[in-house]
Amino acid sequence: MPKLSQRGAIQYIILLILLLGIIGVVYLVTKGPLKIFPKASESESNTPTTAFILSPVKSQYAVGEEVVVTLQVRSDIAATNLYAAKISFDQQVLQFSRVDTTSSFITNWVERYWTDPGKISLVGGKIDPGLKTNTGDKENMAILYFKVLQPGSTSISFDADSAIYSNTDNINILFGKDSITLTLSTPVTPTVAPAATAEPTPAGETVTYTLQDGANLIGVPIRPSQTVGEVLNQTKNAQGQRICSEIKVKGVVDSGEGFLLPDDRAMTSRRAYLIRCSGQSTITLSGPAYTETDEQLKARLSAGNQWISLGLGASYSAEEFLQKVSSTVLDCTEVHRWGGGNWSGHFKTHSANNFQMNDKEGYDVKCQAPAGLVAGAGDGNANGDDRVDLADLSILLSAFNKVAGTPGFRGGVDLNGDRTINSFDFGLMRNLLIQKGVIRGSNPT
Repeated sequence: MPKLSQRGAIQYIILLILLLGIIGVVYLVTKGPLKIFPKASESESNTPTTAFILSPVKSQYAVGEEVVVTLQVRSDIAATNLYAAKISFDQQVLQFSRVDTTSSFITNWVERYWTDPGKISLVGGKIDPGLKTNTGDKENMAILYFKVLQPGSTSISFDADSAIYSNTDNINILFGKDSITLTLSTPVTPTVAPAATAEPTPAGETVTYTLQDGANLIGVPIRPSQTVGEVLNQTKNAQGQRICSEIKVKGVVDSGEGFLLPDDRAMTSRRAYLIRCSGQSTITLSGPAYTETDEQLKARLSAGNQWISLGLGASYSAEEFLQKVSSTVLDCTEVHRWGGGNWSGHFKTHSANNFQMNDKEGYDVKCQAPAGLVAGAGDGNANGDDRVDLADLSILLSAFNKVAGTPGFRGGVDLNGDRTINSFDFGLMRNLLIQKGVIRGSNPT
């Protein structure tokens, strides 16, 4: 066997060193601290983040088709408790119709507003300990429904003031808010229409109303499957004219007679609707039932005048209703019923004038914040920055169920001064944010 010369040994050693160096560099850029290139099996979804995500059912739609987009949240980095999704879209191309939050992880809604052209504002919270997702997992916040108006390419995006607040230090830690792009085309008419028999969709609960000549304020104890136009078309006379011409709804911030709804707008439960008719007529609504506890009913009332509906099967005397919804947060003093164009009933606390409330009538409820809160009540400015905003609401959610003298209690958001942070303080904070113009509360439509 030939002997290895000294020169040859040195060459082998140099080659070995170069080989080990190459292996080391490959390790550093693929697996080590200098990792640049992920493995083929790795994806961006496996990188921890805090993000809003828009997930459409598909990316291509035809004119007239419904676009369904799920708004989702990732909170991999830290637990979060307040989510402000400010969304923009081109109203010339897409028409927003409704939002569905029935499967949302949000427990405390603050704002659901989409009256501004091309804008949607959804703000809601989740009390301590908030939401913490595993890396790559997503939670549904809301489902958005649009209608395609014209062909082209369009995007749905998040505005700069969107935010996700940390449950620990109550600062905005939103990192991801990517827009989506949709391709919209002219519908293609099939050459041969398929012969198919549509199967009836289960209607769920059915509620029938007898409408009087004039203004009728009805309650909606279900989630109707019909649009406003489909409801009004039930009232056509023999000449094909609608007997009932308009449907209105209003939010707490509206001091007038409500907002006129377009024919393609969906009606929702919990709200009362004003239907104006030129004669007697009948309409039928169908859909899943809506029920709620007394606490849920109390939580959705705000200071001001609002039109409300009771849950399916609910029945209270007016006096009993006002006692149920009044608290240290709100003093609800009046509930009105309306029918036939005039007020048909009027009730004030401790008055002998009373009536029975039910799930088919709509009611105008007047509430106000109590005149004298307990001494030592907080002013809402929990972080000491001399303003009340969503960061203070995040602090309230972090301090939820905390009592004075225990870790986590924040006196600035003890708005009724009872030394406990709870739903009463949440209601007062929401009203305060509305008064200061930070949010606008419930959407008027």
